[in-house]
Amino acid sequence: MALVMVVKNTFVDIEEPLDSQAGRSRAQTLPCDFGSSLKEDFDEDCASTLGDISEVETMSCSSLPSVQPALTGQVWSLSQDAAGCREVQDALADETLSQEQKEALAGELHGHVLEAALCPYANFVVQKCIVELLPRATQFMVDEIPSEAVSSLAQSKFGCRVLQRLLERSASGRAERLVDAVLADLLSIAQSAFGNYVVQLLLDCPGVNAQQQLQLAQLLREKVGDLGTQDFGCIVLSAALAKFGAEDRQALVCAMLQEPCLLGQMACSRHGHKTVLAMLSLLAGDELEGAKAVLVSSNVAASKYGRAVVATLG
Repeated sequence: MALVMVVKNTFVDIEEPLDSQAGRSRAQTLPCDFGSSLKEDFDEDCASTLGDISEVETMSCSSLPSVQPALTGQVWSLSQDAAGCREVQDALADETLSQEQKEALAGELHGHVLEAALCPYANFVVQKCIVELLPRATQFMVDEIPSEAVSSLAQSKFGCRVLQRLLERSASGRAERLVDAVLADLLSIAQSAFGNYVVQLLLDCPGVNAQQQLQLAQLLREKVGDLGTQDFGCIVLSAALAKFGAEDRQALVCAMLQEPCLLGQMACSRHGHKTVLAMLSLLAGDELEGAKAVLVSSNVAASKYGRAVVATLG
């Protein structure tokens, strides 16, 4: 029976049994370096194989097929519930995904932007898209919001957030139409619990051009009597006094002083008295003395907020 002898991990077929005379004779005639030569052949084969593997491992990633995100085709459906919208947001924040892959996920919101902006869950996905992607990739979101829907969007709990993110990220005139729509209904939006945040953003937003800034300042001066009688309107006026340049700020203060009854009313309200204090800090000389006289004569000390104002008059 033929035997198989293993020499350095290499199988050698031995036709004759080693215990036979012929077998012993053949084994004795093998060269002494036979095992080492087999080892060298084996090592060369291994080196060749490892070299091939190395080439595969170092293959350029660009030559490999692109792996699609697991949420592909499901973005809109997932965005409409609490758990799903979180999954989509996590995917958009995933640093292992390329910008192209993230843009593809965001692209699945095409045709649903307005509905998503008003959804308690999907609005977060829209905001995440705006923050994570370049403005050019989310321009379709600006384009899908009709001008006639901007006012209601700005005054809604969820829509105001989306509108703010778009205005923050849409420089170079990309969102001029949205700004124009806000200015067209400024008073209603500024007096809204949620819309006032949108108006405050416009005060120093890169997406607002110079002409729109002038229009905004003029509208606030013209509407100061209406804004000052309402809490959220007073918040907008305070923000304007803090963010406007010196010229526009002084013009707004003058507009407030031309409404003497307004000062006393504002001084007695929660948010209005802060606006009055901000205004007083910008006055000096005769204007300051005149404002003080108006406040004292208005008996604002009857209100706890008014007393806080009176305490600063000296």
